Amino acid sequence: MPTSRAGSSNRYGPVGFTLAEILVVLLIVSALAVLVLPGITPLLGGEDFRTAAGRLAEAFSRARLDAVVDGTRRRVVLDLDEGRFWVDHVPRADSGTGAVSVQDAREQDPSLPPPVKRSLPDGLRLVEVTVFDGDPVTSGRVSVRVLPLGLSEPCSVVLADKGETERRLDVPATGAPSWREAAGDATVVRAGP
Repeated sequence: MPTSRAGSSNRYGPVGFTLAEILVVLLIVSALAVLVLPGITPLLGGEDFRTAAGRLAEAFSRARLDAVVDGTRRRVVLDLDEGRFWVDHVPRADSGTGAVSVQDAREQDPSLPPPVKRSLPDGLRLVEVTVFDGDPVTSGRVSVRVLPLGLSEPCSVVLADKGETERRLDVPATGAPSWREAAGDATVVRAGP
């Protein structure tokens, strides 16, 4: 009776894979997934829109929080030409008027810290911004003001990808923005900060 199975041709003995073989296969599958998934994500669509919605929702949340904490007016500036946005102080000239300046507050008060300007994900662009039932703006800069109480001007931001798919981010005066198809009224995703 042999004590070792090495070299034996027992057809009915234990058959299977060793732990090392399983780990090697998992490693190969993981490496392929890392290489393939980034290429598939744009085909599936929507991931860039969710990223952009999260970034924009975060900017509005930050502007509201900063306005409440500092007791000052803030604004979210959206640059449609460059696809960038940032939170800024409202310039003093705009504080008591209904006019909205698109100049940086730092130009009037150099002691203010420079705003951190963020960009949209690659392949997305700002198509249109409508502030508080005003006329849609399709180029230049748009400012959405936030009061010291944390209330912001309601606005709607339309984004488009390279395939010209458009989605709309509706930002209410309070609460979380909602994300929907630009042509329809059905809510697609709730954007969180």
